[in-house]
Parts: sequence; C-alpha cells; structure tokens
Amino acid sequence: MSALISNGFPPLQKTSIKMLFLVFFSASIILVLIAMTGRTYHIPLDKLTSDPAAIAAINPLYGVLSNLGIILWGAATFSCALAAVVLRSMEPKKGYLFLLYSSLLSAYLMLDDLFQFHEDLSSSIGLNQKVIYLFLGTAVIAYLIYFRKILFQTNIIPFLIALAFLFLSIVADTIVYKLYGSQLGNWLYLIEDGAKWIGIVFWAYYFFYTSFQFITGNTGVSNAAK
Repeated sequence: MSALISNGFPPLQKTSIKMLFLVFFSASIILVLIAMTGRTYHIPLDKLTSDPAAIAAINPLYGVLSNLGIILWGAATFSCALAAVVLRSMEPKKGYLFLLYSSLLSAYLMLDDLFQFHEDLSSSIGLNQKVIYLFLGTAVIAYLIYFRKILFQTNIIPFLIALAFLFLSIVADTIVYKLYGSQLGNWLYLIEDGAKWIGIVFWAYYFFYTSFQFITGNTGVSNAAK
C-alpha cells in the first residue's frame, strides 16, 4: 500500500510512511494525556491548551525573559540529542553518552523552568523543594565527575561561566533574598533572573558549539562552518 502511494506521489518516495504515523501518534499521545490530566484534576481543557497570557489576560510580554530562557534550554537539549543520534553507532561510546546525558540534563532544566516544578508543582505531589535541589545538585555533580575528561577536552570556559551564573542566581534567590530582599526590592529580581539568563545563554552556546564539534570531528563533515 505504501509503495503504491509513493509511486503515485513522487515526494513520498523520500518519506517513511511509518515515520509519519509515528510522529502523528506521538503528537496524539500528548493530546490524550492533556485530556486525561484535565479530567483527573478537574481543569477546563481550554486552560490546558490556550496561551498562558490569554488565559491570565495579561500582556504577552510578561515573562519574556523566562520564555526566552526556555527556548535556549530547548536549543541545548535538541542540539545535544541530534549529535547523540548522529554519533550513536560510533566510537568512543562515552562521547555519545556525554551528549545523551547533556541532553537529558538540559531537558530537565527546561521542563523545570516551564512547569515551575521545584517551586510549585513538586509540593502538589508531596515533594519538598530542598529534596528537588538535592537531587539536581547530586545529578550535576555526578555528571561533572563522570564526564570530567570529556569536558576538559572541549571549550569548557563557556560551560564554567554558565555554571557560575546559574549558581549566582540560586544564591540570589536564597541567601541574598533573606538578607537584603526588603532593601533591594524589584532589583533583586533583575539580579536573580538576570544571572540565570546569562547562565542559560552560555549553557546553550556551549552545548550547541560542542555538539557541532562532536559531529564535525567524528563524521568528516567540513569544519568550515564554525
């Protein structure tokens, strides 16, 4: 059947029918999960499918820095995932694992920002915010130790800058907030969210560039584009 369709419509000769159905099925699963979530937690479906700014009746620019950060988390996630897929069958395997875990770590940070998991969502399922921070800190430390050799073989400076600014953001959200929150007022948000934004920018740059380097260094693709 697929062969008959492909012969009747030449562009389909370059397309996998099975892959098209897989993409459609994956997209449909999300819709099913949204419907189940709405039914389980008694949330109107329009509140789960519409734009947040439209639901809250606020200016679309509200949260713009956070939204841009989520986009860059996503860019880091998918650049590492793409490089991991390309290098999956190549040696050494640790390069593939580095890219895979980098993608998963970036994906977690993206989803945490998107759904405010460590701030709000975790408490609704009975998890303490400190437990989330402990889990994330442990995961990052384990990642740094296990992949330290690969990290030092890359252009690690942007990654270190990213970690420094992300850590500064956490310090501003905790220690600085408790000590100087009342004096700083709204400036504290600029310090905290500004440091986080700079950290995300360097994070995305590092992993995008590193993914590109892994692909060009292991596939023979021309390095001229760098």
